[in-house]
Amino acid sequence: MVGLEQTATAAADKNKTDLEMATCPRCLGALTENHRCPRGPLSRVRDAIPTVLLGSLLGIVVCFAIEERPSSALLVAASALGAVLANAIRQAAGPKV
Repeated sequence: MVGLEQTATAAADKNKTDLEMATCPRCLGALTENHRCPRGPLSRVRDAIPTVLLGSLLGIVVCFAIEERPSSALLVAASALGAVLANAIRQAAGPKV
């Protein structure tokens, strides 16, 4: 029995090392010989800003469509919710990098 357990453990350790792959600390992608990080943080921010602004604007418009004279706190909350939802949709529908 001891021989079978040692063989099974050795096989599991071999499979574990075969599946492990180094990852890039910046983008967390697979670190292969031809690896290049996709884009820098500034370009990602530059792409996200229009989406967040559009989402916050849509949140304010929806708030005015529901309430005739909304309070400023309600407008801020609607704007923040619209921005978060727009950013989530952008990340879900965007390209997988």
